[in-house]
Amino acid sequence: MSANPSQETGGVLPRNPRRVLRLAYPLGFCSGVRRALSLCHWLLADCPGRPLYVLRDLVHNHQVSRQLREEGVVFVEEVSQVPRGGRLLLGAHGTTRETLALCRQRQLEVHDATCPVILHLQNQLRRLPREATVCLLGEAGHPEILALQDCLRERRCYLVANPQEAAALATLPPNPFFFSQTSRDREELKEVQRILTEKAPRLHNRAQLCPIQRVRQDALAEMAPQCDRVFILGSSHSANGRRLLQLARKHCPGPCRMLEEGEDLPPEELAGVDTVGLASATSTPDDLVEEWVAHFRRLGFLPPDEEAPPAGKEAPPCGTRETNPVNPRSHE
Repeated sequence: MSANPSQETGGVLPRNPRRVLRLAYPLGFCSGVRRALSLCHWLLADCPGRPLYVLRDLVHNHQVSRQLREEGVVFVEEVSQVPRGGRLLLGAHGTTRETLALCRQRQLEVHDATCPVILHLQNQLRRLPREATVCLLGEAGHPEILALQDCLRERRCYLVANPQEAAALATLPPNPFFFSQTSRDREELKEVQRILTEKAPRLHNRAQLCPIQRVRQDALAEMAPQCDRVFILGSSHSANGRRLLQLARKHCPGPCRMLEEGEDLPPEELAGVDTVGLASATSTPDDLVEEWVAHFRRLGFLPPDEEAPPAGKEAPPCGTRETNPVNPRSHE
């Protein structure tokens, strides 16, 4: 029997009253992703039949990208692939001045879907004194980091990927600034801050995570120790999804892994498992979350506060309950 939630399982399995499904709310899309997708759909509807190009990814989720292609979006790797005068939508992670200059050269109609939280961070970096030194925690080559480094082009910037790289830095100037990619792990961020403060006691700590990232990380850290297994719903190229997986592996006593669209979950993975935990990346579609929740319910896993329904009836669907949403206009 396939454990792909997109397929029928052939019936409801016998329910084990000990089997529990714990959910780390909020699940599904964050408000920044919803904002980017809303802009994309508005542009598609505004000029039906006119191509809409997206540079690389709009958000980091394979299912979302596939659905947008089906709706008419054309994904390109380089600005040069967009016809002169065409429409280009820039992704949620930010872009560089070089990319914008290429867009002007090709006289493109540019629309920006950068997340407001990242826009706010970019503006903070641009306002720093030119003589400032910045320590930046992040993943080299990630679109968000490339855009942040571009904001610091005239300033000295040390990019570190983890506490080990921070510890390996040579002596820092007396009063550097510390910033971070918005999807990093909170505990890792605090450890890097501690290491940098030892090297530069007058460190200006400006590092902040996305508010929704903090909520999700806190919910997962609280839930994971209560689970035999934890699954993260998302795509492997999602930075915040990978961070959630690292956090789950740190706090859950059992094995943890990512679940992507169309993936099978072999029954033997749940042998002897009484409690399963689910969390999701911020770019994971709500309907994929619902499919996996429904699938685990068919296997007999129910939220702890929910009684099993009578035989032959299904439990009601479980909402994603996004809390603490980011106001799309709060940083504009």
